[in-house]
Amino acid sequence: MKIVIESTDSTDSFLTDLVRKTKQSQTELITQAFQLGIHQLWEKLMLDEYLLGQVSREEAINSVGLKRVELAELQQQAMKEDLEWGLKT
Repeated sequence: MKIVIESTDSTDSFLTDLVRKTKQSQTELITQAFQLGIHQLWEKLMLDEYLLGQVSREEAINSVGLKRVELAELQQQAMKEDLEWGLKT
């Protein structure tokens, strides 16, 4: 999933609102956003590599957890079924 922010104005607005609502500094929030983004990118990479057969299921589970691996498997299976159905019609 890609989130596209069309302008820096909206980013500044989001950050200003977060500062106001959370009572945290901009520095704290930017640090948290960076850490969260890196974590999400890592999870995506590990799940992509697992679904492509580049890492084992056990390795993926150790990295991102059983629930995330099971969800990725379920989503992949649903996509395959949808594709098969679409090719039949």
